[in-house]
Amino acid sequence: MNSPRSVSSGNSSPSSCSEASSSCSSPSCCDHAFASTSSTQSRSKELSVRARKPKRVHGGKRRSFTVKRRGHPRQALHKLAARKVKKASRSSYLDIEFEREILKEMKQVKALQAKTRALEEAGREMELQVGAFIDVRNSLKRTADFRSALWISG
Repeated sequence: MNSPRSVSSGNSSPSSCSEASSSCSSPSCCDHAFASTSSTQSRSKELSVRARKPKRVHGGKRRSFTVKRRGHPRQALHKLAARKVKKASRSSYLDIEFEREILKEMKQVKALQAKTRALEEAGREMELQVGAFIDVRNSLKRTADFRSALWISG
């Protein structure tokens, strides 16, 4: 290179416009040199050098590509309540609103459990009633068959 300052790699950008013009024969050969767009330098059409910032995705944190899914809504409520209790145990004190929030979610979980139990009991009762109706139908069928047999034979 013609510049007095040596550049270690081809990717590093020169520090001034004169280095940019001396290191590159044309603006198309350097991807880091751009034509100036400012109003004061628009007449002279000098080359200005801009440093490009590296793109940061997720703030440098690694993210998994898999989508995290939750199970059933009841399970999600359990998970949320457990997470809040865990957070609360880590902190030195609990504020009243946080306690109210936890209690509200625990009440929701208990209400869902009570509804589930009630539905299960209703299902068992329905099964018993259906079984009883089947028994009554079978007994009526037997008596009807017996009466028809008596009527035919008599």
